[in-house]
Amino acid sequence: MTPYVNVWGSTPDEGIPGFNDSPRYGSGFGAVHHCISFVPETHMLKPYPDRLKATYAFMEITNEINKRHEKIINTRKKAIENYLTENKITIDWKINKDKSDMILFKGYEAIYKPSEVTGLDRLFYDRNKPYAKEIPYWNYFSPKIEIEKPYAYIIPQAYSEIIERLTWNNVEIKQLTSDLLTEMEMYYIKKYEDRKSIRGTLFTS
Repeated sequence: MTPYVNVWGSTPDEGIPGFNDSPRYGSGFGAVHHCISFVPETHMLKPYPDRLKATYAFMEITNEINKRHEKIINTRKKAIENYLTENKITIDWKINKDKSDMILFKGYEAIYKPSEVTGLDRLFYDRNKPYAKEIPYWNYFSPKIEIEKPYAYIIPQAYSEIIERLTWNNVEIKQLTSDLLTEMEMYYIKKYEDRKSIRGTLFTS
């Protein structure tokens, strides 16, 4: 709905990256189904009047979307048709750092001051020094991992919860009635690493 103030550098002045809405998020889950989705965050840290006005503005936008429902429905149908004819599918994306837009960003001047807890310098936004400037916004993504689209997936009978969730989403499922001997490929996780730092992933206010 609006760019998150994620930062790659120390402050938003250096530009902000887009957010990869994977299916774990409501917006990314909608995209998997070729649907437009929104994640309104009328955050509790904002004053109630501001949250109310933001919600009302969002409702007005949805009315405009409803006026264009036929075009949206037809566009979604074409997207699904195109997807069905693809031989390869993308299962992960990465930001294209070579392509960006310039957006107007309204913020406060960033300074550093000693922390009252640690005594070390900490980032501080001086609300007495507001500014408005053009900054780069990297919101274009390129395929990171592509695979050949499989004909089907084999789900062990014991994974009943997975089968149930797929059924909720109208995924076509066929139960095998006898043993099957065939050649297949299998995904498995070789290793994983926890995130070492959350620097550059938090938004600031």
